[in-house]
Amino acid sequence: MSFYSPYQYIPCRKVSRFLDRFEDIRSGKTHIRHDRWVEDYLSGSIECLLTTKTPTMIGGPQHPGPSKESPTHVDNYRFPQHKGGKLAIPGNSLRGMIGNIVETISLSSLRILDDEQYIQKKYNRKTNSTRKIKFKSTTHKLFLRSVDNDPNILPWGSGNRDSLTPAEALFGVVDATATTTDDDDNGRNLASRLIFHDALVEKDIDLLHKCTLKILGSPKPPSPIMYLHHKKDQSKNIKREQLDGKNTLPNGRKYYLHHPEKQIKKEFWETATKKNQNQKMTCSPIPAGVSFRFCIDFDNLNGDELGLLLSALEPDRSPILKETRNMAKPTDEFWHRMGLGKPLGLGSVRIEVQNIRYVDRVQRYSKNGVEQERDRLIWQRTEELQEEQATTTSPWKSERIDKPSFLILCRLGHRNNLERDIPVSYPYEEGRQSPDNEDEGFRWFMNRNLKHNMGPASENKIPLLDNRGRVQDGQRQRNSAKRRSFPSPPSSAKVSRHKRKGNLHISGFPKNLTPDQIKEWEECVVEAISKEYGTAELSFFCRKAGYGFVLISSESQLKRALENRFITINGHKIYLNKAK
Repeated sequence: MSFYSPYQYIPCRKVSRFLDRFEDIRSGKTHIRHDRWVEDYLSGSIECLLTTKTPTMIGGPQHPGPSKESPTHVDNYRFPQHKGGKLAIPGNSLRGMIGNIVETISLSSLRILDDEQYIQKKYNRKTNSTRKIKFKSTTHKLFLRSVDNDPNILPWGSGNRDSLTPAEALFGVVDATATTTDDDDNGRNLASRLIFHDALVEKDIDLLHKCTLKILGSPKPPSPIMYLHHKKDQSKNIKREQLDGKNTLPNGRKYYLHHPEKQIKKEFWETATKKNQNQKMTCSPIPAGVSFRFCIDFDNLNGDELGLLLSALEPDRSPILKETRNMAKPTDEFWHRMGLGKPLGLGSVRIEVQNIRYVDRVQRYSKNGVEQERDRLIWQRTEELQEEQATTTSPWKSERIDKPSFLILCRLGHRNNLERDIPVSYPYEEGRQSPDNEDEGFRWFMNRNLKHNMGPASENKIPLLDNRGRVQDGQRQRNSAKRRSFPSPPSSAKVSRHKRKGNLHISGFPKNLTPDQIKEWEECVVEAISKEYGTAELSFFCRKAGYGFVLISSESQLKRALENRFITINGHKIYLNKAK
């Protein structure tokens, strides 16, 4: 039985080349300032709609149980914070969620990263005692190693840094190491140019039943198989005693996967045992399908900074996805993760930008500005504007986005990119445990047969583990010229051809595929159509033009296929039309 780890990693390959010197910002030489609005730069607001896609728990006040052995109860966050307040999502939670994505796709510094020195406990059988061994490599040293010792990967105030990365310039920085007094201005701090307002629920709703969550535990660093990989071979197992080696690198920035619908329906997050109640918490999650609205105010942004922010809010509208023709693209349903219980399936949400407004400050404070509207609408979500998002004039366009990191994020951001019927869970041991296991989660890590590390995700693959501790070979990105741009087909897929003309025209295949890749796409499509609409056979396929004909034996199933218009294979749409 295979499974996905609840969290995956987007690798830290390098640091952004778009840097702003702090002394230039301090002296007012850039547009990054708060004392005045800069002409020809953008100020305004973005209105967004947030919809819960799975039950979601946004924590508020916590209350201890009636006894020491009872779980803690967590209230839902409300605004204002009293009994009659509306359900809400704090602006700080939204800011943190979007800030992490901006940081990732712009190759910015790791804004929150403690410099920990890891410790290994070593057991001595002769003396029946345990001693602690400190590693020479600290967290900061490991991440420096992954970007050729560029200090800009570290948080502001760490190392010898004099410039801000894109996320820091947008969201601000605080130098905790600086010494300041009331009489000088030596502090190297910068306020954010973004204000995230609380998201308020659109209408009153009933919460789900009160439940007790499973223990929110996970393997902690420096667990090598989950957090680290070998520099030359990402799948090579690293033992704890080898962590100080120069070839040890961190997997990257953590990102939580979305759980399959099957696990959501089973309420995977709810505990099934009464053990260790004092380590658990009770709550009443918000159901799926609930809408919230919030607003973001921005000041003195350039076009690239606005595009970077919009791409973090709604990645699937980025022109980058339109430019990417030769890979299995994600669907148009990127989901974010937030709140409690993300490793258990809670907290999948969808954000849709509703409109963007600019405020012309020069006009606003002119002689006739008082009589005019405060702001002007420059983008609104309407059916007529659906195609505009992919053009060069799209406000989503930004040169500050790192394409490989962005595409990995998009692959992780929708559960349709996971293989069907494979659970998302913490590691479990075959024979003794299951994905629902809550006890003895350490067993999988004690397995002496562990030969591979999970490693980071890639543009084309999400690492898949099995319950014997090995990474599946077909899911590992390899340093080979045979990298595929789509998932492998099922081994059972067979393409049978016949001479009769097909009654279903199929199109929409990725371009520039090799003959071997085309063959595998044929198998994937025929298998998918057969599962959905009954027996299907491929009659003809034009490899150059990327279209073909399939024969579906049942007239009623053919009609249903034409009504549905397309099938989705791991995020890529294959269009179905009536054969002429």
